Amino acid sequence: MAASTRARRHWAAAVAVAALPLLMLLPSAAGWLTAPLILAGLILAIRDRRLGVGDREFLLVTGLIPAAYLLNMAVFGGGLNLLERPGHLLRGFLIYSAVSRFGLPRPALAGAIALAALTAAAIALHAALILHEPRVFGFRGHWNAVPFGNFSLLLGLLSLLAAALPWDRPRPGLRLTAGIACLAGLVASLLSGSRGGWLGLPLLLPALVWLSPPPQRRRWFTLIAGLGLASALALAALPGTRHRLAEAVDEVQGYWTNPQAVAAMSTSSGQRLAMWRWGLERFCEHPLLGFGIANFPRERAAAVVRGELPPAVESLKLANVHNELIGSLAGAGVIGAGSLIAFWVLGWRYFRRRLGGSADQRYFAACGLLVLLATGLFSMTEGLFGTGPGTKALMLLLALPAAGLAGCERIKTSQAAAPTD
Repeated sequence: MAASTRARRHWAAAVAVAALPLLMLLPSAAGWLTAPLILAGLILAIRDRRLGVGDREFLLVTGLIPAAYLLNMAVFGGGLNLLERPGHLLRGFLIYSAVSRFGLPRPALAGAIALAALTAAAIALHAALILHEPRVFGFRGHWNAVPFGNFSLLLGLLSLLAAALPWDRPRPGLRLTAGIACLAGLVASLLSGSRGGWLGLPLLLPALVWLSPPPQRRRWFTLIAGLGLASALALAALPGTRHRLAEAVDEVQGYWTNPQAVAAMSTSSGQRLAMWRWGLERFCEHPLLGFGIANFPRERAAAVVRGELPPAVESLKLANVHNELIGSLAGAGVIGAGSLIAFWVLGWRYFRRRLGGSADQRYFAACGLLVLLATGLFSMTEGLFGTGPGTKALMLLLALPAAGLAGCERIKTSQAAAPTD
């Protein structure tokens, strides 16, 4: 590897290592930190013009949802601000384009994820033990509690992957750090008070077993079963969590008994159920293109006036019904929802096809698959683009594993093309 290429690789790895923990601390600063990578990716894309097969696949994955937004805006209007959060996916492609040219060392990504989980735990512990806050909204309120808790949980599970998957050579220090980071991410998520992410554990934990190499699956099953039991005990031991779970059951029962009552709709769970019902009803009225993403605030305000939704929902930003699929159906119809489903299906196909390579390739592919599954589950009770920090986290956690995979493939191709004695 040439000295200049090695220096660029170290620079890209340093930005990646810094960006993820900085995102948990100061999301805006993380955005500025990744700006040079985005610019470099744009320059490289313009200069090279022709994209490889893997590059085109990942561009399709990241470009489908922004394209569906553009189509909807062409029909119904709307400012470019509607593209801000979905547009992070295309920025992720530019980061991928830059980092994949130089390659991303596996320890760099594993270290970045571990540092991010430890950062989240430090923020959560400070909020809970020093400030005595019942929920964690990031450092000085830079996050919403729900995505902060969800992505802390995801960072913990990704750290578990780094600790348990095989490496090309012994790395006891990194494995130990990743194991501690796994616990840190789970603690941060528990202290956040978020419930939606933990509902996905019955699917996420078996997925971790499936992502492990076949010879190790029995050991992984034991490990994951132990983690699931420990998580259940931790949830049962926290008074705040028990209270919120009991509260959620009461809220669902109250809404089910009288869904038209404003009081039943105004609770946390009742609000979600009311919005899901309203979104599906609007989809039935406008099945092809929805009522228009740009028209979401107007439609929602009218629903509040008619008594279909509680007044509290007007404080929500953009097209958010706390369920990305239902929100897409309501605002953008089958075309918008189709782009969302295609994003998950094609993204899954992209990483799944690369799961059977070297140890490093398996790790990068497993990270990508776990991120897609987890964020898909999270979006069923939240929204894929509900907050800026959450959208940036999704973008980085997809772009960096994909860049690591592409870097491995480029190295393999160059080695195969090199002359042999």
